[in-house]
Amino acid sequence: MEELYLQDVFLELVPIAEMHHEALFVTPDAILEVLELQIDDDSVYAFELREGSVLSFGVSADQTFDLLLCRFGDYEAWLDSVDPEAELLVLEASLGVRSASVVFRAARSMHVAVVVSNSSDLPVQMLVEARC
Repeated sequence: MEELYLQDVFLELVPIAEMHHEALFVTPDAILEVLELQIDDDSVYAFELREGSVLSFGVSADQTFDLLLCRFGDYEAWLDSVDPEAELLVLEASLGVRSASVVFRAARSMHVAVVVSNSSDLPVQMLVEARC
């Protein structure tokens, strides 16, 4: 398994495997989280963006995952759908990757959701960083 590091946060390299799972650091304009997603599990992040604001969102992991950026209303409609074949309308997607980042500038004020899903057949340890 590949080692992941929080080198931008700590003064020395700290392997994720040595950190407490679900470690979380949140400020009004940033999120830094270490988590483990189980098989077929998701983690959803919601953001309220003003016109012209920029969301920067990145994930690194030891296994593959999917990252989807969508309008929050579209995500809610997809969750509420009774059609098992319904597809989520996405603004941007990275599928089956071990590292992904997205930078999104809001053309107008809106709510967006970033969905990170475990697409592997093993639990996934990941580092999530978001700034807006």
